[in-house]
Amino acid sequence: MGSMYHTPRFRVAAIAELCEARGLTKAQLARASGITRQALNYWINGRGQPRWDTLLLVCQKLDVDPSFFAEGLRESPERATA
Repeated sequence: MGSMYHTPRFRVAAIAELCEARGLTKAQLARASGITRQALNYWINGRGQPRWDTLLLVCQKLDVDPSFFAEGLRESPERATA
């Protein structure tokens, strides 16, 4: 029998758009968030998902509310402010 709990899915591919809108490189975001560029690229390319606490750090650096990355909720990167 499967677990009744599931890991939330985040639309982290939008990180690349947000970096561009904020004038940041992905390397700068990774360094500022304390994660590797490889991890960030895995998320952007859909090969992995961040832990919630890590996603919160990225959101702080991008000045965006975490709900921006929730499945089904999306604003333009220019309007996605915390």
